[in-house]
Amino acid sequence: MSPEDRLLATLREKIEAQLGWGHGKQWTNNDFQELSDRINEATSVALSPSTLKRVWGRVAYTSQPSTTTLDALAAFAGFEHWRAFRAAAPAAPVSAAPQAAAKAEIPDARPATGWKRYRWPAGLMMLAVLALLIYQLFAPAPAPAKTLASPINPDDYHLSFRPVTSGVPNSVIFNYTADKAPADSVFLQQSWDRRRREKLDRNANTHTSIYYLPGYFNAKLVVNDQVVKERELYLRSDGWVAAVKVDPVPVYLPLNEVQRDGRLAITEAQLTGLGLNLQPEPPTTVLSNVGQTEGVWSNDFTFQTRLRHDYAKGAAACQHARVILLLKNSAIIIPLSAPGCVADLSLFAGGQSLEGRNTDLSAFGVVGDSWIDLACTGKEGLLTFSINGRQVLQLESKETPREMVGIRYEFTGMGSVDEVRIGNREGEVWVEEF
Repeated sequence: MSPEDRLLATLREKIEAQLGWGHGKQWTNNDFQELSDRINEATSVALSPSTLKRVWGRVAYTSQPSTTTLDALAAFAGFEHWRAFRAAAPAAPVSAAPQAAAKAEIPDARPATGWKRYRWPAGLMMLAVLALLIYQLFAPAPAPAKTLASPINPDDYHLSFRPVTSGVPNSVIFNYTADKAPADSVFLQQSWDRRRREKLDRNANTHTSIYYLPGYFNAKLVVNDQVVKERELYLRSDGWVAAVKVDPVPVYLPLNEVQRDGRLAITEAQLTGLGLNLQPEPPTTVLSNVGQTEGVWSNDFTFQTRLRHDYAKGAAACQHARVILLLKNSAIIIPLSAPGCVADLSLFAGGQSLEGRNTDLSAFGVVGDSWIDLACTGKEGLLTFSINGRQVLQLESKETPREMVGIRYEFTGMGSVDEVRIGNREGEVWVEEF
């Protein structure tokens, strides 16, 4: 391994430790997307998930990362740029054995006389004294005695919030008290997802976050990895929201241009008309509605929808799509793709994740030019998934029942939704036929 490769491996390990998501070999597509978002937020540099996969060796690539990529990764890890990280990296250890020691003196075969009799023992004593002096000069100072940390009392902390407006985008102003926290240990976790944490100044009392998409968020004030305060944040959408995920701010599409001809559809003409590039990496388009499913719970629901992926050019050949049932503090994420791309799929339901690289999710590789009838039901702790009238998966939920708050569709490129039906044992609660 070359010195540059070793440095890059060290930087990867530092970022993995910083994120706390485990080894990069275990990361999912969602993890690389999340890392891409975090790097862009921290450095204002957009590194695509594909680029990050190449850096982590998840995609075969022989060229070295660009300087821009290396600088952004180093900045995300807390350094000014790649050169600063390289300068701060520890140098390769150098052997401390003096070259002179390699020459062992051969004693005279004749009996030593006078001072020569003591020359060898004296030399050994001098070497011992020299070694002791070197050790005293360079040995690390003893670590100070550890004092027991004071227990964290949640009553010493406060967290509240105030949305600035209704709908999205929406700025949420958080007020908090955390001055009794240990230094550099206070975080705001924006939702149930532990990865969505922002570091706070313990001596400040205000932090503002922008939420670009509607949903249910359980904001947490975290001190030393202990949740001390929690507050429920429910951002309704006031109808359907159509958006394109681009950095740093999504592009919203007028609903009257999206909802027509009996369906919701984002088209190629709409995106190109906004000046959005569809190649080499197509953007993700989103259709979301939050606030129509109150009273529907994950252990008693029926969900039916009809959707179609409408773009398969270039890098969108896999036609990835996700249907997300948004729950309080959780979600049911149903992935779809072209048949040949199921290894990249990641399904989340009932508090557990199924990855296409170690689970047979081939039944979800049905995307093509045709409409797809997708259904999901929850009953007495069992979640059942059906595609085009055929049951493809059933699993037992590992989490307590959660109330449903909305739905989101995501397409790599663009897609259409023809129908949505959500209900419970009492009948249909929400129907959309557009």
